[in-house]
Amino acid sequence: MKSESTKNFTTILSYSYTEYIWRPLYKNLFIKKSSHDPLWLRLAQYFLLEIIDDILLYTIQHGNAIILDLFLSDRILHLPLLEIYLTDTLLFRKQLSIDIVRTILIYLTMSTNRIEKCFENVFQRFLTLWSQESFIRFSSNTQHFYICQCICICLSLNKQLKLNEDKDKIIMSVLNGIRIHIESTFDYIRRRGQFIGELIIQRINLFSPSNQLHFDTYDKNHSEIQILTKLAELNHSLNDRELSDDDDDEKEKIRMKKGQSTITEYLNL
Repeated sequence: MKSESTKNFTTILSYSYTEYIWRPLYKNLFIKKSSHDPLWLRLAQYFLLEIIDDILLYTIQHGNAIILDLFLSDRILHLPLLEIYLTDTLLFRKQLSIDIVRTILIYLTMSTNRIEKCFENVFQRFLTLWSQESFIRFSSNTQHFYICQCICICLSLNKQLKLNEDKDKIIMSVLNGIRIHIESTFDYIRRRGQFIGELIIQRINLFSPSNQLHFDTYDKNHSEIQILTKLAELNHSLNDRELSDDDDDEKEKIRMKKGQSTITEYLNL
């Protein structure tokens, strides 16, 4: 049974002292000990999952996919609140920095079960949103670009995408999305729609090589297209960002690679 003092400590961490209490614990104890000490790992998981809020967000912001895999493993498959927080809240409502989005998406590809039950579903939600007329018409420039970037990151991990059963549905979404984008009066909408449409069809082999879709009516050297192209570069080794605790006096960065260890109204998809 959980003691009252432990419950109170968790509450303090979550609501007031994430920066001052969780940060040194995370940096000096949990990061260093959890990978080889099951007791420290279970304690870290208790704090992270008891109240899914600021502590978990801090860990995501300052960790990377390897850290999320260590602390959360496949718990997202069994804890609905965790799945809702990571996908609905963080990916679809918070509009986080794109580096943090990549971290979450890579984490979702680090086990077969997560790929099948979470990652593929998230990709299809991004695609559905991208091809939705109301979103294309009423989203802001920033919101629309965010979804385009998220799709590019998913496609950079396309070795993990196995969408054969949904291919017809995806083809219809992509073609419909391209049409709506091209009909827009905004240059940036038309430009992004053509690029993303080409990219999706190419990466997940919707058509045969001889029937690939190509547009010659947008500037492939435009700065936005360059950003999206960079995000879409294939990431077979699941390389992620460095760890950082944002401490100006004592900043540690550890290179982690695989193998070493708001748009709210549109999002009820």
